[in-house]
Amino acid sequence: MNCFDCAGERVSETATGICRHCGAGICAEHTVENEVTVTKTVVMAREVPLPLKARRMLCRVCHNALSQPK
Repeated sequence: MNCFDCAGERVSETATGICRHCGAGICAEHTVENEVTVTKTVVMAREVPLPLKARRMLCRVCHNALSQPK
């Protein structure tokens, strides 16, 4: 699989990941890596954050769209 964003730039680069939001193949250059809080549901449907964070990889387009001010 090739990087979707590189293909738009007429470059052929192997994808090293997949965007968590849109599913596009992304190379290391077009990847934005974030940490996400993992929660556990306990008694009375209360969510408790766990100490370790999960990794989330996004393409630049989705990262910019999801991090824009409201």
